[in-house]
Amino acid sequence: QGAACVLSERELANAPGCWIRVGSTLQALQALAEYYRKVMNIPVVGVTGSVGKTSTKEMIASVLSRKYRVLKTEGNFNNELGLPLTIFNLREEHEIAVLEMGISHFGEMHRLSKIARPDTAVITVIGNCHLEFLGSRDGVLKAKTEIFDFLNPGGHIVLNGDDDKLAGIKSVGNITPVRYGLRENREAPGTDEPKLDYWAENTEEKGLDGVSCRIHMPDAAMDVLIPMPGRHNVMNALAAASVGEIYGLTPEEIREGIEQIEGIKGRFHIVRTGKYTVPYKAFICSTGKQGGTRSGTWYTSEKCGHWHALVGNVQGQWATRIHDSILFHSVPYYKADPSTLETEEYNKLGTVASAGCVRMTVADVKWIYDNCPLGTCVTIYNDGSVKEPLGKPSFRRITVTSSDPRYSWDPTDPDARNPWH
Repeated sequence: QGAACVLSERELANAPGCWIRVGSTLQALQALAEYYRKVMNIPVVGVTGSVGKTSTKEMIASVLSRKYRVLKTEGNFNNELGLPLTIFNLREEHEIAVLEMGISHFGEMHRLSKIARPDTAVITVIGNCHLEFLGSRDGVLKAKTEIFDFLNPGGHIVLNGDDDKLAGIKSVGNITPVRYGLRENREAPGTDEPKLDYWAENTEEKGLDGVSCRIHMPDAAMDVLIPMPGRHNVMNALAAASVGEIYGLTPEEIREGIEQIEGIKGRFHIVRTGKYTVPYKAFICSTGKQGGTRSGTWYTSEKCGHWHALVGNVQGQWATRIHDSILFHSVPYYKADPSTLETEEYNKLGTVASAGCVRMTVADVKWIYDNCPLGTCVTIYNDGSVKEPLGKPSFRRITVTSSDPRYSWDPTDPDARNPWH
């Protein structure tokens, strides 16, 4: 397919072109990316956190693009495979990179930081993700802060100043973190809470037009309209303002970057039809048989971690509770192992097939987990007259035989071991 050379873990007899045998293709890819990052010596902003990584990364990239030519992570390319592939997209015209960095185990962020060598590290929040591997929020904090392991000693750290776990980070080497947040006691006198450097007031939701607020920076303040619904986007804007000032943008450039952010491709857009204004992201899913999925309006109440036990002694990935026992979750797995997918159930996506929960691909359900805060409104219709604004999206069915290693993997799963990648 036009590759100049191939990395392989086995002998390639009669190969038609150049190939290099390596012990691990993943480790070789990471080593090449680490070298290439050093060759393309531009500032790198690394973004991590339990939730909000993608939306914060997009906001930061939008702001920085007012002054620089920006490379940013696309899609879910934020792990031990995706990050190197993103770095290989660097070209001479790029002036700064904004890289999303996602992990689920101890040591992963250490390796990602070694590859990316961030000049600025942004941490959005320490939540309850990946507790099956990290044990507790303290474990999440330990794993996420591995991003500092290869941080430029003269670099910058930007932290959510409202997060109780991040509050304990007073300094890293000679770097004092910049903090942003919404809490009222911004100066935090007589408390252990650190002072906020960037904060917002007069927050007002404007429906589908977004949310307005007044952002305060150390030496300026500005009124902005964030063109994305949800108060949580104010925190993303504050993070972007913090990074923007670090890289020399004026308040006006920062405001323009926030107000001109575009919806993430395939995630959230607004369509104005003249009669209706329709927000949407289309998912392929399966709902419950015989009315098992109750109609109504609900508000998400719990994020259940990477793996969650489901009815029938099976496991699901990235479950978010809609109400009672009804969840968003992946198609079931026989055990908490991404190579044990119930393939026949996966191929039923788009039909009525579950016991009541809403099943999705791993990529879609992980997007909900990462980007929809608790309290997100979910309306379930039981009305055939309601038409989807995008129609039913297609998805990649699994048609390979059971002897193929891809057979028991969700093709959308971002896991670095996924043979579909």
